Amino acid sequence: MSVLQVQESILNSLQNLKSLDALKKFFWSQLNYERVNKELSHRKLTDVVANELRDAPLLLASGGANNAFHIIYAHLQL
Repeated sequence: MSVLQVQESILNSLQNLKSLDALKKFFWSQLNYERVNKELSHRKLTDVVANELRDAPLLLASGGANNAFHIIYAHLQL
């Protein structure tokens, strides 16, 4: 796949993100991050931050050297 094709594929995926499952698929399959999918604790969050979240944050994926780069999903209150 050419660089342009990869870029177009990623752009298309980003434009069509409509669910958490689609986001997981994007990071795990298309961008090849390691699957983690682990709920994170609210305990270390300040009350101000915790009150802005609808659900517990989710460590979705990791990558890089020793998987030290983390992708965290946080569903915010509206």
